Amino acid sequence: MIDTLSIAQLDSLNKNIKLTNIQLHEIKTEISVGNEDEKFLNKITYDTVFTVIITIGIFALGVLIDRIIKICEHKRKEQQLRNYFIFHLQEIEKSYLPPLIEGYKKFYEQHNVDTGIPLSPPRLLSGDIERICTIDNSELFHSFKNKKKLSKILSQVDLLSKFSSETESYHSIVLGYSNEKRKVLNDLISLYMETLASLVERELPSNPKNPYVNFINDKIIYYYENFVSKRELSKFYAEIVRPIQEYIVENNLHKNHDTIRSIASLGKQLSHKYNDLKDLSVEISSQYKQFHEILVEVQNNIKPQIDLE
Repeated sequence: MIDTLSIAQLDSLNKNIKLTNIQLHEIKTEISVGNEDEKFLNKITYDTVFTVIITIGIFALGVLIDRIIKICEHKRKEQQLRNYFIFHLQEIEKSYLPPLIEGYKKFYEQHNVDTGIPLSPPRLLSGDIERICTIDNSELFHSFKNKKKLSKILSQVDLLSKFSSETESYHSIVLGYSNEKRKVLNDLISLYMETLASLVERELPSNPKNPYVNFINDKIIYYYENFVSKRELSKFYAEIVRPIQEYIVENNLHKNHDTIRSIASLGKQLSHKYNDLKDLSVEISSQYKQFHEILVEVQNNIKPQIDLE
């Protein structure tokens, strides 16, 4: 009854009580006129007894109505809180998580040694998580019957509230590592290409038919035609560095030639630095795949709980 009793119905009840009070007063007057000399237990007039009973009854009824009004108001506030909570939960499940999940999926699928790392991880601004986190948990648990479902949802929302800061922290660290490794590698590439060019400039004019000089010269030309200002480290390594290294070793050129020995040494360093950066890229992709899986799991955990009562 209390759950469904409206304020309008309570107002109507108050009016009926007032009308009843008037009618009782009239009855009391009639009784008083007809029984002026009669007394209750020969001590108190019936008029006094009737007045006391009516006064107590009206007071009790007033207290009861006030209690009912407060209970109805409390129920109304609980319903408003439930609606507010579920609305923001639905926004998280439908509007916030899907694009964020897609962003992390694209990151781990597309990231490699060539692409490098963007300045920030995938992110999406939303106030729904913060609004839910600011709700008093005790009020929430009083407003919902299914405490187990509610507890599970709150744990997922809490995870999401910490997710962004943790991924931002991780991203900042690996971005620093990646940039540092990439700078060292780029410096080595510049030195490597300069050393190749110095060899060709020194030996090609005097020996234009020298096979290894022509081989290296062709690689230099190919490099400037295909790799300058491009992010194609894997292709550069596969089509420039490895072929030159293999050519030097196969023809034993590094044994009797100081410049070629330097080229071979730089090529070896390039191989190590390139593979270090490649391993880091694989590790980062793997971590972002885990981030993606966490978000998918959160979405799967929230979705069936939205109909909680």
